[in-house]
Amino acid sequence: MTKMLRCVHEFVTPEDVIFLHGGGNMGSLYWQEECYRCDIISMLPHNKIVLFPQTISYDDTPESQRCLKHTQHVYGRHRNLHLVARETVSYSRMREYYPNNDVRLTPDIVLSLTDQATANPADRKGVLLCMRNDAEKTTSDSAQRRLEAAVTASGESWTYTDTTVPNTFAPISKERGEELVLGKFDEFRHARLVITDRLHGMIFSAVTGTPCIAMNNSVHRHEQQQRQSRLRIPMAQGLPVHPLRQQRRRSRGACKQSTERADYAP
Repeated sequence: MTKMLRCVHEFVTPEDVIFLHGGGNMGSLYWQEECYRCDIISMLPHNKIVLFPQTISYDDTPESQRCLKHTQHVYGRHRNLHLVARETVSYSRMREYYPNNDVRLTPDIVLSLTDQATANPADRKGVLLCMRNDAEKTTSDSAQRRLEAAVTASGESWTYTDTTVPNTFAPISKERGEELVLGKFDEFRHARLVITDRLHGMIFSAVTGTPCIAMNNSVHRHEQQQRQSRLRIPMAQGLPVHPLRQQRRRSRGACKQSTERADYAP
């Protein structure tokens, strides 16, 4: 039993409400995280548990289906487990997979931020490339090199960033966590354009009013999230290596009102 699970076992009372963090780790792709979640749910059968907005992803392989059946057994036994999907595909799948549980639909929780100011256009410069480098990556290295060349040919500079932080930052205090998040927002806020295959790359662009070209990853969560939250961000299945200058002008116009919010009522 990990240190965290020991703390849960020792200090949580039946009257406590448990909130599990959201994200995109529900499914066989991130099975270690899913198992950890199942351990907490199994350990606390009498607590109300709320899973914050998630994307779910299981495929048709025997291994993935075995994983799904395990979660169906664990989730189905808990009578006060509330699942929240952050886009319509996951919402439909959760309702199908977990008929005994309460399932809700709401946009990614980061979209609830309303106090992130946009930067003066004169203070923006360069193109920010926020690209995955994990199991969900679908953009090849050669395609990324073409992106870099297209940005350079358009007369803009480019730099890479990510929405994750390395384990060297752990443990992260509340104050340090807020500092890291606000610093990342500021980085996005001062870019002229963001090109990303990360969902939160698209969302960080939206909340900071930054023009964005969003490319789908392996679980296609971006397009569904855009539809659910009504973000005015152009989708790109594969970005042409030309002409990036025109793409930048189009995305600037499309994202002019990118901080539009959806209705968050359950």
